[in-house]
Amino acid sequence: MRSWAVIALTLLLALPALACARQEPPPPSPSPAPAVEAPAPQAAPAESRTALAEVVPGWPDYPGAVLVVTEEKGPGDGWSHSWKRKVKANAPWQEVRQFYADRIATDGWQVQKLEEKPGEIEWELVKGASWANVEIDDKGFGTVEIEVERRDR
Repeated sequence: MRSWAVIALTLLLALPALACARQEPPPPSPSPAPAVEAPAPQAAPAESRTALAEVVPGWPDYPGAVLVVTEEKGPGDGWSHSWKRKVKANAPWQEVRQFYADRIATDGWQVQKLEEKPGEIEWELVKGASWANVEIDDKGFGTVEIEVERRDR
C-alpha cells in the first residue's frame, strides 16, 4: 500500500510543475485546398463539331453543343441501324427548340406525336423507313439538354 501512496503523492506534487511547463503548440493543420469549380462546358472546336454532327444522320448538333453521351448500334430489334446522342448547350431553350423545329420541317419528317410542357418538348417522327425522337429539356441556368435518337430499317 505504501508504494501506491508514494506514487499518488509524487503525481500530486508533479502535476503543478507539469501544468506550468511550456508546451509546444501543435503544428498548424494544413488548410483545406480552396474549392475549385468545375469549368463550364466549352464548345468543341469547329472541326470536332462538324464531325460530331454526323453521328446521328440528318440531325446536326445545336451550334456550340457539348457531347454528353453517344451510342450507335448495328442490326437489332427490327432496325438495320440506330443512333442516339445527348448533348448540352448553353443557349436559350426557345432558340434550341426553333432550331430543331426548323430541321423537322425542312428535312421532310412527319410528326407522329408531340408533347410539350414549359421548358420541355418531345417530337416522335417518321420519314420513309426511319423513326426519330427529339427531346429538348431546359435544365435551368441557361443549359439545355438535347437528346436525338434515330432508327432506320
